[in-house]
Amino acid sequence: MSKYLFDKPSTIQEARERIIRLRGEMLDIEAQLGDRDRKGIDGARLSQMAFSEWRQRAKWSARQRGAEIVYLQVWIAKRERNQIEGLYRRMKLDPEAPESLLAAGYKVLRSLARERRVTFDQEEQAVIDATSRYFGPIVTANGKVVPPKEPAVTGGDGESTETPAV
Repeated sequence: MSKYLFDKPSTIQEARERIIRLRGEMLDIEAQLGDRDRKGIDGARLSQMAFSEWRQRAKWSARQRGAEIVYLQVWIAKRERNQIEGLYRRMKLDPEAPESLLAAGYKVLRSLARERRVTFDQEEQAVIDATSRYFGPIVTANGKVVPPKEPAVTGGDGESTETPAV
């Protein structure tokens, strides 16, 4: 368990704003640490012992802010990764399967062409038509982007059993 406890941000934007604020605070602390002529509340110069105590607290404060920045950066990365993975799940897209990516790309092109947001020349249309013959029925299966069914080889040590892939 971490020795640091931080407030969880509610949005990615809030986390980014906190990182900016914390970096500014760290720069302020570093600037103060460079001042050997530190004065106390009463305006008098701090004694060597008081200065050492203040310096220790200031360094701890800077480390605390640095640790919070790291926490926020990790939080942002996880949040963004979860958003992308959620998008893949909603699209029923497997980013590791080339057939799935190609079928999704074809689906996007088909959508753009239907909505007349893009026009194709004769060669591009020929490619789309050829792709349509391959992906047409695959993309329309329950709206899910699935690869074509091909026999998969299972088994090991020389055993070969062909089963249809899912």
